[in-house]
This record gives sequence, structure tokens and C-alpha cells, in this order.
Amino acid sequence: MLFHEILEDFRKGNLELWCPKMIVRQQESERPIEYLGSGLVRQNQERGFEFILIESSSPSLSENLKSMLASSEEVGKLLTSDKYYSLEVTDLSGRSWEADRLLISHSFSPAGSIILGNIHVLKRMESSESQNTTIKLEIFNDIKLPLAEATKKTVRTSTGELVSWERNMAKLRVGQFEITITKESNIITVVAISKKTSPSPYFETRIIEALQYVTSRTLSWGILQKTADGKRMTCLRSVERALLPTNLSLPIDYDHTDFEGKWVWLLFGKYLEHIYDFTGENIFQMHPLSAWLHYIRNASAGSIFAKGLGLGVAVEGILECEFSEIGKPSAEYVKAVEEMITWVNSFTDDNNVQKRTLGALHAMQKARAKDKLLALQKKDVIRGEDVKAWDSIRNMGAHARPPEREERQEWIDNCFKTEVLLNHLIFYAIGYQGEFTDYGTRNWPQSRYSCWRASPS
Repeated sequence: MLFHEILEDFRKGNLELWCPKMIVRQQESERPIEYLGSGLVRQNQERGFEFILIESSSPSLSENLKSMLASSEEVGKLLTSDKYYSLEVTDLSGRSWEADRLLISHSFSPAGSIILGNIHVLKRMESSESQNTTIKLEIFNDIKLPLAEATKKTVRTSTGELVSWERNMAKLRVGQFEITITKESNIITVVAISKKTSPSPYFETRIIEALQYVTSRTLSWGILQKTADGKRMTCLRSVERALLPTNLSLPIDYDHTDFEGKWVWLLFGKYLEHIYDFTGENIFQMHPLSAWLHYIRNASAGSIFAKGLGLGVAVEGILECEFSEIGKPSAEYVKAVEEMITWVNSFTDDNNVQKRTLGALHAMQKARAKDKLLALQKKDVIRGEDVKAWDSIRNMGAHARPPEREERQEWIDNCFKTEVLLNHLIFYAIGYQGEFTDYGTRNWPQSRYSCWRASPS
């Protein structure tokens, strides 16, 4: 089977790789268990990857099973690293594939033992002579994007060629990378090319994070093709469980304004530049800022109360990861608190009162989220009305008081204002100046953000 046929079968959800050679090996163990045999890697009805390895009966089989049963973990306890397995396979065309962090199960047949498992990402590595760094992502999601540039379409007919143009492309430059985003049917394709530099580790994940921010959607790539440093990597990813649609608003509502994406793609580029250097431990670890956005997207898919609670916490998280040095108490204030701590340490009448008081005093030595917000408000980074809105939903949420019927409109208004606050914090952190949608004002007009952060801390 040709390689492009494998990718096309994967896109259709019917890929099957028959493998005469398969190895399943225990990870991070001094004496790893191994299973050798042949079998199949395929997509199931949910378009997730699974594998079946048939191992001929061997003396090691019973010993392997005894070892697994003897080291079984308690239910509800985190799995230790040695519970995971890796997979190496060779398909009928002689191509090698691999996967890791697999959980396996067993069954039996007259032919021998059967090892089963699900695969999150199937990877293939090969050498490449290309001098360019290229990352190509295919995202299987039918969402609307502001794509203004046109692609030429040519169709051959009996009388010649029929030419048409379709607006389905955006082009931009981020650092040393030329990035092209196109959409065909239900596939979004992102291509990033550089002739001068290798990408930071997991740059493909940063691209997805930036796209998630401007679309307010949780996205993941289905196919990743990456060429860098003389190597070419192809990854095929199982379709993930569908999430509830988010109710988080677009930072720039391109459904009703900015149809050509002038400001959307500027925001995308600024966000990508800001998170570019974050390495992380693996391909799935997000930048802390993106992790908070992921949290609030999921929270907003629930009730309006869950959205408000999530917004309140996410603002605090963003303040901590992006503005850790802002709003710190003065030296005089800290000194006064330290004197109070010394006095309370000498109080011995009630140990419980002493512990609770000391906890409060130690917290006073650090800047609260509200202290940071007020300091940023003083610099005109954020608006006072949005800070008040955040304070309201944060306090009600933290004290488990959902809005009463007569308070719902105010709660909804405050959630929208807090969304603006969240976006303004991000704009300032990443150095974005431009248009945004002002959800804090009725009828949600387009407005302009112009506060500049010269040297992010």
C-alpha cells in the first residue's frame, strides 16, 4: 500500500495495517515483559486506533501473566509507569510504526494468547533530505474560519478546463515561519515552513493552542507530518471523545465582523509568538496560559453558574502565570505582617486559633488576585467595571451561591464582562493591539485595545 493511500484510508476512518511483526514491551521496568507475534492495527467504529497481537504459545506466557497479576494496582490508585507498554510493528510494506503509554489486556485462542490494546498516537519515523523545517497539521473539524485569500480550482471537462476561485486560505508570518491555513470540506490544514530554523520542541502543539484561542474551540490534530533536522515524523491520532460545545465567546467575533480575519490572524500570531518557547514534557502538555483557557472552555460547556465559577478561577490562574510580579505588597506592609506573625506565634491560649490566624497572615504576605487586578487597572490595562464583575462572580461562586432568578441577568452580564477582562489580560501579556469584541457592552460592539506592555515579566 502506498503511503498516501494509508493517509487517505485514515481520513476516511477505515485504515487497517496487517503486521507480520509486532512487539509489545513493558515500559520503565528492569526486566520488561515482552510479547512477540503478528496481528493487526486498525481504526474501530469510533475512529479510534486499536491493535491485536497474536502470540504463539511460549514458556514465557504463564510467567508474564503471573508477573502482571502479582503487581496489579489497587482500584482508584494512579497507575505506576511500569503498567504502560510500548508497541513496535512492521506492516506488510515493510514500514515501521510505534506507539507508547499503552494499557493492554489478554484473551486466548487455539492459536495462542491474544494481546489487545488501544492506541492514542501511532508514529512513524524516517530520514529526510529536506533542508526546510515543515510542520503540517490536519484537523478534522468543520468550524468556520475567516479565510480571505483565494485558492485556484481547476476542473478538467470535455471542452477544456473550468477555473474557479475559492476563499479558503489565510497566510501569515510568525517569527521565522511562514504559516498557511486552509479549509477543505471538514478538514483544516495548517502548514508552517521555515528555511532558517528548527522549531521549538512541540511547536505543533503551540499552533493548536493559538488556533484554539482565536476560535474558542477545543481542537486537536488528526494527522501530523513534521520534517526537521534530517528526520520526517508522521503521527496518526485516534479521534478523541467529543466534548460538549463551549459557550466561551470568541475574542474577536468573526462570525459578524472581521470577516477577512485581519485582526483574528494578528491575534493568532501574537499568541503563538508568546507561547513559542515553552517546551513542556511531551507533545500534549500545554503552555500554562493555554491550560487555563482549556479549563474555562470546558467549564463554560456546562451551566451558566459553572461558566462563571470557571471564569473566576481562570482569571486568577492567568494572573499567577503571566503577572506574578505585579501587585506585590510594599516592604513596609510585609514588615508589619511579619511583626503580627511574631506576636501570634507567642499566643498559646488556643492552638486552633493560632494556626488559622497564621495561615491568614502568611497569605497576606503575597499579592491577592484582586491586588494584581487593581494594579493593572491603575495602569489602564483593564477596566474597573470588568474587575467589579469578576469580583462579584468569583465571590458568589467561591461561596457556593448560584444566582437567584432575579439575579440571572446581572450574573450573565458579569460573565460577559469577565470574558472581556480575561481577554484584556491576555492581550496585554502577548502584546496584542487591535480590535476585539466588547461583550461587556450591550449589542457587543467592536472596540479597540491599545495598551502596550513594553517588557513582559
